[in-house]
Amino acid sequence: MVADSPTGAYVQFHYQTDTSDWRDTPSTRGISSVRGWACVTNNAVNVVGTTVGGGAALTGFLLLA
Repeated sequence: MVADSPTGAYVQFHYQTDTSDWRDTPSTRGISSVRGWACVTNNAVNVVGTTVGGGAALTGFLLLA
């Protein structure tokens, strides 16, 4: 959660429709990009969260071993 939430909020690409709805994926009409990097999708955010979590678990394990 520590890495996943900020990455999703600030780095993931977001779109906004004509009715001011926020979306993570583009639709066919009435949508514009608002913020984020186009190459960062929800899958990339999940990889970041998993990597940081795994690194934290490994660090804890090595410190206690």
